[in-house]
Amino acid sequence: MLRIYTYLFWIVFSCASILGYNYWKSRNKHLFFKTGSTRSLLWVFFILVLSPVAVNYWFPDMTVDLKADTIIHLDEVQQRNLLRDGEIGEYYKNIASVIWHNMNWVGFVSALLIMVTWFIYIHRMDVFHKEKLRYQIGTLLLGMICSLLVAVITDGIDLYYPITYTGHFWYDLFVFSFLDIGVIEEFVKLIPFFIILKFTKEIDEPYDYILYACLSALGFAFIENLIYFKNITGTIIQGRAMLSVVGHMLESSFAVYGLVISRYQHSSSKIVYFGVSFLIASFLHGLYDYLLFEHMLLLVIGIFIFEIQAWTIMVNNTINNSQFFHFKTAHRDEKLRFFLAVMLSGILVLNYFVDAFQYGKQGANTNYLQSCLYSGLLIIFYVTHLSNYDLVKGYWRPIEFRISPPDYDHVPVNRGLASLLSVFKYNFIQPVNIVNYIVTIQPPHYNQLVYGYMSLNKGKIVDRICLLSVSDNGKESIDPDWFVVKLRDDLNLEDCLDDQHVHSFLLIKLETKSDSLIHDEDIRVFMRLIPDMQMVRSKQPIRKDAFPPIGYGLVNSVFVPGYTVKAS
Repeated sequence: MLRIYTYLFWIVFSCASILGYNYWKSRNKHLFFKTGSTRSLLWVFFILVLSPVAVNYWFPDMTVDLKADTIIHLDEVQQRNLLRDGEIGEYYKNIASVIWHNMNWVGFVSALLIMVTWFIYIHRMDVFHKEKLRYQIGTLLLGMICSLLVAVITDGIDLYYPITYTGHFWYDLFVFSFLDIGVIEEFVKLIPFFIILKFTKEIDEPYDYILYACLSALGFAFIENLIYFKNITGTIIQGRAMLSVVGHMLESSFAVYGLVISRYQHSSSKIVYFGVSFLIASFLHGLYDYLLFEHMLLLVIGIFIFEIQAWTIMVNNTINNSQFFHFKTAHRDEKLRFFLAVMLSGILVLNYFVDAFQYGKQGANTNYLQSCLYSGLLIIFYVTHLSNYDLVKGYWRPIEFRISPPDYDHVPVNRGLASLLSVFKYNFIQPVNIVNYIVTIQPPHYNQLVYGYMSLNKGKIVDRICLLSVSDNGKESIDPDWFVVKLRDDLNLEDCLDDQHVHSFLLIKLETKSDSLIHDEDIRVFMRLIPDMQMVRSKQPIRKDAFPPIGYGLVNSVFVPGYTVKAS
């Protein structure tokens, strides 16, 4: 017990120190626990810290066997004979009876809670044009029904070409894991998606492709969880909730993303794009399973984090390219982040309580400590990343896989590790959703170009645009972080500049994306003039150097949609 309390003490102390410093620094302390991830992360820590207290002081000193009285298994030879003889009804009856017999109430409740948690999450991510609930529930049910097709396909293949895990790398990865697991399961999970796509008109915006693919994957994973939960041992509940089920949603999303790209970005061959994305999804699925078979958990987590980042970018792209797009949805992610924090923490604690009933307090405490090391960190990662959508109308952010060269300023031992970890840096989303904020803006004294000519001004951020940047070697890139400010007082700088410009509008970009217009003061921004408003309205990004730079400005918020802020 001393070990667990010491561990929890240092977690609380470290987090309290960081939160206390940020709270002290904030200029809107009354909003500190209402914005960002702070409130959600606090709830995660409260739940995870208080749970051991409840278990160790209030739980009875007794153990309960939560397993089914007897576990029965399918007779594989009999099943293949039924399949060979065409007795499909009897074949599926055997499968259903085994699942039903082995199911226990703890496993069912756990599987249901996991499914409901992720269902609500992906449903709420549909921020612009909500889908009818009956179609979403129908897709879930279809996913459950179609999951049983995996057995008939794999058994059918085994009748003519038995595939087993051999211990040989290439065969196990590409034949057993990729072809026999990844391709088959991804194919089965997409059947409900294509039924909805073909026979309804519900898929009418980019995010709907992701939504229905995830719903089908959730239904599939629910049945899979019922099978796995026949024995509730160790960390199986949280492992399935935070890795396996999420993995099913990710790979189904990757599989249909080619259809999104072909319809909304490139207007090219759907078959080619879908074929490529389906094979990528199937390979990632197979790779995930192979690494688990080989007990390479750290590598699984590393690849999984990259997949989460890629999925977040895909979701962000579908949101930004919806025909129903608007900026008013920016503040909704706070509630979604809080929901995810509470539910995922609750699932981890449920696993802890189940362990306490089965193995007693001591065994449960040991498992819980190990759980907090990876599941707790995964919850924090999900809370801070999965609800980060950066609103830029019409912008397609690429998914990058690149590694920075070693930094020789680092300690030699850390250079290689830092270089490898840089792959996560390029796909991190830092939202800057400040459209509709009202701000004050003025140049600092060190901006000699316009200081003295440009007084303190107030304006409303009315739009966000992409500009085209060209590097010294001629490489072009999209810069999506420029905001259009409509000024209260006209800006007339012809006295100090030769450039003609629109007097009532200005372009700004935060120097540091992590700066908060709610909590920070005198935020430095780059400022550029707008020669013609048609340039801002252009659908294609215009070169950045077409907008004359006028140095730095200092910005403070005076109005934030949905909140009352303190004036600087």
